[in-house]
Amino acid sequence: MGMALIRSVILDGPDFTAEAFYGVVGVGPHVRVRASDAPAAGFRSFVLSLVASRPKVATSAKKDTDPATRQIDDIVPLRGVADVKASKQFYVDRGLAVAKSFGSRYVESATPESSVTLALYGRRAAAKDAGAYPDGTGSHRIVIGSDAGPFTDPDGFAWEA
Repeated sequence: MGMALIRSVILDGPDFTAEAFYGVVGVGPHVRVRASDAPAAGFRSFVLSLVASRPKVATSAKKDTDPATRQIDDIVPLRGVADVKASKQFYVDRGLAVAKSFGSRYVESATPESSVTLALYGRRAAAKDAGAYPDGTGSHRIVIGSDAGPFTDPDGFAWEA
């Protein structure tokens, strides 16, 4: 089996205002929105990061003399998981290559031919990063589109082909 590629991130929800936002920031081909009335409450164990080399919506840079661009370099669904090592092995078994791994704390996939990079973090750490309580129930509200799918991972996240 060759290296699996993550093609897209699909956000499920009842509200399509997110679709307009992702279209404006230029990630429309990789981030899609799909209607879903599946119940969900609280933190759903993911944070979607858009990484840009130039300032865009916000920046921590003290000075920036270059013009802002609409170029997003990476789309990173950071997933909060119950067991980082077990989830890493699960994904490696399905062809996802690892770029960075810090034991049971953090894992990042290697995606040289894709703009989407999967990152794994412990659930509580991911919630803390998001500024949210770690509790949540119902739909995860995110589906990963990949040539490794379809399957459901150990934390109940769905992947589609």
